[in-house]
Amino acid sequence: TASSIASTGNIQDAFATSNKATNSLSLSATSLTGDGAVVNSQNSDAQVSSLIGATGASAGLVGSNAGSIVDFGSTVSGSSVAVTGNMVRGSAISNVGNNTLTVAATTLTGDGTTDQAVADSDSTTTKADFSLGNSQKLDSSATSNTQVYATFGLDQELDQSVSNSQIAVSNNVQFGEALGNSANNKVQLTALGAGASGTDPTAALNNVQSGSSANIDSKSEMTLYSNIASSGSSIAINGNNNTALAAVNNANNTIGVSGTAVDGSTSAAAVSVTDGTTTADYALNSKQTAGGTLDSTAKTTAYNIEKSDTTTTGILNGSATMSKNSTTAEAS
Repeated sequence: TASSIASTGNIQDAFATSNKATNSLSLSATSLTGDGAVVNSQNSDAQVSSLIGATGASAGLVGSNAGSIVDFGSTVSGSSVAVTGNMVRGSAISNVGNNTLTVAATTLTGDGTTDQAVADSDSTTTKADFSLGNSQKLDSSATSNTQVYATFGLDQELDQSVSNSQIAVSNNVQFGEALGNSANNKVQLTALGAGASGTDPTAALNNVQSGSSANIDSKSEMTLYSNIASSGSSIAINGNNNTALAAVNNANNTIGVSGTAVDGSTSAAAVSVTDGTTTADYALNSKQTAGGTLDSTAKTTAYNIEKSDTTTTGILNGSATMSKNSTTAEAS
């Protein structure tokens, strides 16, 4: 009575990863002549799984296992109850690579060769003054499986009432992802001047990801409810988000070059589709192959009833809203 109850900002995570690497090379000088490289190679044949909650769990406090539920055994009057801003996440990934090469100098010069940068995805070869290569592969037995089952809501015993109160089950987030290969690759060159000795620097980024017989599955089932009979009260089940994401290959590749004057060689840039080769002063190449099975499923159930009691009046002189909830399933 005349009280405030809040279950807010709680987080539940279950992360499973086969191979995970963060590789960073940073070069800094007033005058820099030379070369540098970052190489990441990952191969997984593991069965990676992540589970939060219970499969097919019934709504309500008992059996929900994950999420956030406020449970009342008696009446509620003149009070506010909030189940808001909670998060449940599950993630299963075979190969994860975060690779960064940064070079900063007042004057930046190549290592004396005049060759352009080469990124050859078929042979996973990367050649340049400054090069970054990422290679990720899933073998025949590699799997990534994520299942997330969570409930957010308010539970009350039968034949009990809520009066003159504000109920909110809002802005809760549920996320399940299953990934085979995932990479963030970045090369950044920064200089005021380049090629002081007549040799301009080159840079190459090469990303190769293969999942020819992948088995990737992501499932996220979310339940939202206020299991009450109410009078003179407002009930809001709004702005909740449920997402299931599954991907065989996922990559973000970036080359950044900044300077007062950035010159290049006289040779033209070239891309060869047949052998997967990219040639330029600043070359970026990404090759991805995928096969096998890929599934993503998202389901949201939302309701406001005293579910098992047919004798109650439901909502009297009050309001209930269910708006701006989102459910997304993506498989790529």
